[in-house]
Amino acid sequence: MFGWLRRRAPREIPQPLWEDLLGSHPFIAQRSADELARLREFTGRFLADKEFHGAQGLVVTDPMALSIAAQAVLPVLYLGLSWYDDLIGIVVP
Repeated sequence: MFGWLRRRAPREIPQPLWEDLLGSHPFIAQRSADELARLREFTGRFLADKEFHGAQGLVVTDPMALSIAAQAVLPVLYLGLSWYDDLIGIVVP
């Protein structure tokens, strides 16, 4: 997981992975270009800062983690990622 991303060192989300996210989440794709740029940046930072764990043997894939992270960032897009400072990890059931 996260072959393109090392923890605490956010990298730009690869374009094909980002396009797949937008294609499968129309409520994200309909955002303005400025919002999408901000969302992409914050999502990369979120992925770098948080741990993802699958429950009961589930393997969390890059697309799964990206989807979860982007949806987590939406509510704080204009409030800032500091709202998630106390959040260490996400368990995916």
